[in-house]
Amino acid sequence: MSSDDDATIDSTQNDSRKLLAGIYERGQARKRLKDIGVPQVGIFWVVDGNPLAFGDSLNDAEQWGGVQELQRGPHRVVEVSSA
Repeated sequence: MSSDDDATIDSTQNDSRKLLAGIYERGQARKRLKDIGVPQVGIFWVVDGNPLAFGDSLNDAEQWGGVQELQRGPHRVVEVSSA
C-alpha cells in the first residue's frame, strides 16, 4: 500500500469519526430537550417488534405547508436509514 493510500484511509476514518460524533451530539441534544419536556415531532418504525424512532424538537422542526416536520424531512431520514 502506498502512502497516498494510507492518507486516503486516514482521511476516510477521520471523516467517519466526525460524522459519528456529530450524530451522537445531535442525539444527546435531542435527548436533553425531550427529558425537559420539549415537544417532539418525528417518524418511527417497528422492526421485529421493537420501536425505532427518529425526531426533532418542535423548536428545531421546519414549518412546511401548515405542519411541522423533521428538520431534515422524513424522506431524507428514510433514504439514510435504508442505505
